[in-house]
Amino acid sequence: MSKPSISKQRNIGLKLALKIKSINYIFFLDDDIIFEKNAFNEMDKIIKKNKMKDVVGFGFNPKNNLKKNFFDLIKESILSKKLGLYDQQPGIVLQSGWQTKIQNLKKNLKTNWASSAALVLKKQNIKNKKFDESFGNYSYLEDIDFSLQFKPLFFFIVSKAYFFHLQDIQRTSFRFGFIEVVNRYKIVKKYKLKKFSYFKMIILKSILNLLNIFFGKFRFLNRFVGNIYGIIYVIFFGFFVK
Repeated sequence: MSKPSISKQRNIGLKLALKIKSINYIFFLDDDIIFEKNAFNEMDKIIKKNKMKDVVGFGFNPKNNLKKNFFDLIKESILSKKLGLYDQQPGIVLQSGWQTKIQNLKKNLKTNWASSAALVLKKQNIKNKKFDESFGNYSYLEDIDFSLQFKPLFFFIVSKAYFFHLQDIQRTSFRFGFIEVVNRYKIVKKYKLKKFSYFKMIILKSILNLLNIFFGKFRFLNRFVGNIYGIIYVIFFGFFVK
């Protein structure tokens, strides 16, 4: 039995799967998703005809009907792009440490990262890779960190291979507020991204968490306080973050 941690549990499965000599691919799969009827057929067709040596794995296409929140609208604005905070191109990891969303794609796309919720990886490329268990029980951003280990290789998202998450979890705890700041900083520090861009984005995110309180979402106060504690921790103890 293992402690609750997506990263730890994936590593256990990965270690066992790599021992099977007869396989060429390894499939990561969350337990709370549903696939469209033809998703596996569409994925199978792409994998069988694939000749791209710069592609490490193949991602299913998340289908999401959720409305964009205020933070999404700010992120995707022209001003955010000019300030280098965000970009509308899906599937890239920015210098701020933020990833752009991958969902509802209309055509196949090469990306810098892919969600491990539904991901097929080439076994030959994954032998010396694993998920970073220091990302904690939440394992928040573990798939971004895992994806960046494969640079300069890409992921290939198959647009017709749709899946749905059963529910969108709204995290409002103090602990998550702290983790979302520190884990993002781990990404920035580990892959030598721009700390100034990170701080601009994390401060904006914290302010927007605070603003949720004025819309009646009072539990976001805990998350905001966690954000502040995380920012203070990163400023004074960021040297120790690994």
